[in-house]
Amino acid sequence: MNASSTSQGQWIPAFVFIMVLVFVGLALRHARNEVDLQRAADAGSWSLTQDSFPDWFPDSLTPALEELQQIPSGIPHDSVHWRDHVRSQLLENPWVHSVGSIERQLGKISFSAILRRPVVAVRCPGGHLLVTPEGKVIDYAEGYTLDPHWRIPEYSSMGGNANVDSSLSMLPSGEEWGQLLTLVGDLFDHGILSDHSGFVEELRWTPQDEGAFWYLICEGGLRLAWGKATGSGSRLPGSVRDKITAMRKVIADKDRLVPLASSIDEISLFAGPNPIVTQR
Repeated sequence: MNASSTSQGQWIPAFVFIMVLVFVGLALRHARNEVDLQRAADAGSWSLTQDSFPDWFPDSLTPALEELQQIPSGIPHDSVHWRDHVRSQLLENPWVHSVGSIERQLGKISFSAILRRPVVAVRCPGGHLLVTPEGKVIDYAEGYTLDPHWRIPEYSSMGGNANVDSSLSMLPSGEEWGQLLTLVGDLFDHGILSDHSGFVEELRWTPQDEGAFWYLICEGGLRLAWGKATGSGSRLPGSVRDKITAMRKVIADKDRLVPLASSIDEISLFAGPNPIVTQR
């Protein structure tokens, strides 16, 4: 064996060793890329689209709903408790009442949840506060005009919109707000706001010496005189039932009454179970 063949024989194992290192390096790099891609997929994503929500949601998402979009990016997806983290963050959102199933498949996270539905929209600077029967502010809806998809009554404070902070999480205390919640609570508890959503379009409060008086501005411009709310000291037991009965009779007869709305001054609900129509 000459010197040339000896030298070549020494280089072959070194060359093979280098090639092995190269292949191992490429394999490790590919594996890292696959891991990174899998982690990115495992991080999950969800997209809140119109068909994800009930039909009473408008086309545009409110600020608190948009915050739901950010949840997947903050979840420790390599943890065995990732579902608990998702559930916890979902329940922190004011829209979410309860959470059902949470699944992850092919990098997509899906969940089912029961959402809170507001019962009144309180006007504030630049928009409306969407409020529950308990006075909790769910969210802020931008725009002077409330999207008709909500199908809930609006209320303007006697003090003006500027006195209602758009960042409130609960309605303020006081007679005005307490009576507002009492009124919407009565309408909600008796199914008016759910079974006949959109019929009541606006609530109006008129302070009086003997207790504030409430009017319901309804479909077609019908003006229903509700009377005094609970807590005014002048409401007889069972009168809410009578008012609701009278109101249901108005709703049942609305196809006849709405075309006559311009000639009707008001329809009284507080005098008994039968509505009293007062002409202009």
